[in-house]
Amino acid sequence: MPVVTFAYDDLISLLGREVSVDALMDRVPQLGADVHSYDEGTGELSIEFFPDRPDLYSVEGAARALRTFLGLQSGLTVYEVGRSDIVLTLEESIKAVRPYMVAGVIEDITITDELIRSLMELQEKLHLTMGRKRSKVSIGIHDLDKVTPPFTYKAVDPDSVSFVPLAKTESMSLREILERHEKGVDYAFILEGKDLYPLLVDSNGEVLSFPPIINGVLTTVTTETRNVFLDVTGTDLNAISGALNIVATAMAERGGKIRTVTVKGTQDMVTPNLAPRKWTVSAAEANSLLGTKLDGAGMAAALGKMGFDAAAKGSELEVLAPAWRLDLIHPVDIIEDVAKGYGYEMFGRELPSQQTFGSELLSTKASDVARQLMVGYGYLEATTLTLSSEEDQFDRMRLPRGEVVEVLNPISEDHTCLRVSPA
Repeated sequence: MPVVTFAYDDLISLLGREVSVDALMDRVPQLGADVHSYDEGTGELSIEFFPDRPDLYSVEGAARALRTFLGLQSGLTVYEVGRSDIVLTLEESIKAVRPYMVAGVIEDITITDELIRSLMELQEKLHLTMGRKRSKVSIGIHDLDKVTPPFTYKAVDPDSVSFVPLAKTESMSLREILERHEKGVDYAFILEGKDLYPLLVDSNGEVLSFPPIINGVLTTVTTETRNVFLDVTGTDLNAISGALNIVATAMAERGGKIRTVTVKGTQDMVTPNLAPRKWTVSAAEANSLLGTKLDGAGMAAALGKMGFDAAAKGSELEVLAPAWRLDLIHPVDIIEDVAKGYGYEMFGRELPSQQTFGSELLSTKASDVARQLMVGYGYLEATTLTLSSEEDQFDRMRLPRGEVVEVLNPISEDHTCLRVSPA
């Protein structure tokens, strides 16, 4: 599971109130996480979050969740979103390459070393997990004042455009970047078989990004940056919209002002869209699943601790969920948060009312006999993991890549899919 590391003092600054390390160590696991470690010497705290909560992959997201969970605030966090006159145009040529892009602007933000470190960690963790190593989602963060809107996202010949990529001092073509730049070599597989490559440019033709590979050095974010342009590209519109919401609100937690961008193309829209999503949950079903006897008001209060706005309407709860909660796909996910807000420690402990005795299945007994016979005949038994990676299954075996069952939120680069063969 992703481990997020940050300074304890930085977290307290974002919380806005002093909370002892001991109190955090006690309460954080009740939120659905695990305190990985605390270094008294450096003052750094590491928390391991579940893969289904990418909104917690930064100190800013963790602080937002802890503010409500610890009772420092209740209900939905609301960020003011203003409109900008910036337009991003998606050309028809990009459809067959990397079809979707959304964008946003963060104005008047103070970029500190802590924020740069946090953004880099958040970006990489989102790339690895929900981004599937950038193939599904990739994020670009740019100094807006170094370029001139409007912006254009298009597909170009890989030898027709050159620019200086991050971490380099020489200009390279898109093809050269894939062949010679470290990030290009790592992520070239995403564009394998493509005749055209994606490119984000400003009105003067200056390159912001070669997504999903590398940004241009021109728009490098530094402590001198005051206005930021965010772009998120990918193959799934919902996923990239959610990633944009997560990054934009993380920066808003640092005092930045969120501004929208008008995206024009196959589907015109204004992003980011932070409008909360509406859910309806049965109070009776929640009590049945949780084994509780909470009334609607009690459930609403529990959800308030988890960052929702909720109100009891007869036998149901009407819930407003944050736009950055990408893990909510069914009412049972809301019910799970009722349990967290109510408090796992409130459920008590009860010994089983009946004793049961297990026994081996006949198929297990038969396989044990077969196993012992095979070992007796000189065979060696190998027990391998069910999960693997496409690199291990295909590239290292020198086999052509085929279809696999992918893990939605892998815990590591070595466990991204189910094995395709017993070998």
